Amino acid sequence: MYILNIDTSFEYCSVSVFKKGKFLNYKETKEKNDHSSQIALLTNMLLKELNITAKDLSAIAINKGPGSYTGLRIGTSFAKGICYALNIPLIAIDSLEILAKDFLLKYPNDNVDYICPMIDARRMEVYTSIFDKNLKQLFPSKPLVLDSQSFKEFKDYKIAFIGNGAAKFKFLVNHDNFYFYQNLYPNSIAIGHLSFLYYKNKKFEDIAYFEPQYLKEFIPTKPKK
Repeated sequence: MYILNIDTSFEYCSVSVFKKGKFLNYKETKEKNDHSSQIALLTNMLLKELNITAKDLSAIAINKGPGSYTGLRIGTSFAKGICYALNIPLIAIDSLEILAKDFLLKYPNDNVDYICPMIDARRMEVYTSIFDKNLKQLFPSKPLVLDSQSFKEFKDYKIAFIGNGAAKFKFLVNHDNFYFYQNLYPNSIAIGHLSFLYYKNKKFEDIAYFEPQYLKEFIPTKPKK
């Protein structure tokens, strides 16, 4: 039972295949923001190396956001097209849960009480939430404008702040229990470690109506000359 996992929420596009929750293989782009030209190529290369075809897939799991507006739409459209053609379920997982899982995979022995993923939403705003070590979410993902009083109610707990938005917060606070981790970002391997449980619990999306989770309205900007 194979699940194809796709992440296009960040600068780099990545795909992975897991079988019954076990990692098999992984591909990632080397170029930033090149999702549209690389996602199908990476997927075909990955399936070929594993000697399987798309018809062997039982489901596709994607990052549903928040994240890059364009990247999320590319990944969603690609996954929905395959799911519709093969009549297999679509699984969508929150970026912040994926980030929290990535932390647990890479730092399994770090003794923290909570994990706070942060995704940059420009200026001093981030998309964020809080998870415990069992990935139980304390409050829904939301946009938050950071200041020195943010998360003060958690200052007596050990918290890992992770993601590309956490650096903003690091310069606003000075609590001994607040720890900051670099170089963590959503990726398809972390999705793969979550998607089999979603599959077993039949947490599927409606392919016809599913849309990525943007959390804020998209406002296009004019390109610089």
